[in-house]
Amino acid sequence: QSLLMSTNASGNMVTLSNMDSAAFNLTTPTVCVPNTSTIVNYTIDPSYTYTASNGTSCTYSAGRQIGWYLGGFSLQNAAKLLGAPSNPNYLANTSYISYAQSQQSRTPTLLFTNNDGFLYAVNAQTGALEWGWMPRPFVAQLQNFGSFENLQLFNGGLTTTDAQDASGNWSTYVVGAAQNGSTYYALKLGTTGGVPMPTGVTWWNSIAGGSSPAELNTTHPVAQAPSIAIIAGSAYATYIVNTTSGTTTTSTLYEQNVATGAVTSGALPFVASGKWFYDQGSNSLWVGDTSGNLWQVNISSYASSDVGSINAIGTAYSNSTGTAASSYVGYTLLNGIP
Repeated sequence: QSLLMSTNASGNMVTLSNMDSAAFNLTTPTVCVPNTSTIVNYTIDPSYTYTASNGTSCTYSAGRQIGWYLGGFSLQNAAKLLGAPSNPNYLANTSYISYAQSQQSRTPTLLFTNNDGFLYAVNAQTGALEWGWMPRPFVAQLQNFGSFENLQLFNGGLTTTDAQDASGNWSTYVVGAAQNGSTYYALKLGTTGGVPMPTGVTWWNSIAGGSSPAELNTTHPVAQAPSIAIIAGSAYATYIVNTTSGTTTTSTLYEQNVATGAVTSGALPFVASGKWFYDQGSNSLWVGDTSGNLWQVNISSYASSDVGSINAIGTAYSNSTGTAASSYVGYTLLNGIP
């Protein structure tokens, strides 16, 4: 049970069994969920059973195998292999070089999300589960054990990056999307060597009614991690969120400092569609829209200014039935030529 963690009301990492009762928001106890201790027990142990005072026998596996932590996987869950720090964008920074050298013994770690609401870390050398982190806003949903897995709360991509905070300290962060791209977060990892342990949630940005841009001819959000832009030595999580009010959809560009959480945003002059692409070499983000147009925007950390000088590239794609939404933007080199 010490492997599964979340954050308390003060933002500190604690094991699930030491969470404050407010996080569970159990306002209406039921026969099978009489208290928060029961929630903790069946979350930690899928084989846990409980016999209520009226004789009702309660089981809680809810899509998990008996004796097995994990629930099912969504197509929108994500994984990332984390090794020792080695970001080439920081090689001119002597303090980063010192940090990277101090972390060369860091254990390779596989990070992945699951429908059970946890981001897990597995030792990539031994296969041992090292820890699982559930965001505090997810904890209140655990009382709905029969339907929790269907919420697919961790739908969204993730990535990792190194970043320097306002005090000059370097750390590695897990930066990801959740809830179909309506929520973005940065989880700070420790620097004590071995498997990196989470030390706190640096920021959590939840946009009401938001989602990632949809895939072609669907309403399904794309499981895309924020793109990481390195600007003047600082890392920024760059992402686009679509929000719909009635029949009107708007797209907003966010640029959020990974280590501090400072964020700027700007409304895009189109409805974004499909996956975007960020190129660190030109400091440009490329994205398509629902009419088949391609757009380019320079990333500066000031999103409202950036979208004000956005560039339309080429003409809209069209076929015999008219224009079609963009589904993917990418970039590659062939014999050194883009």
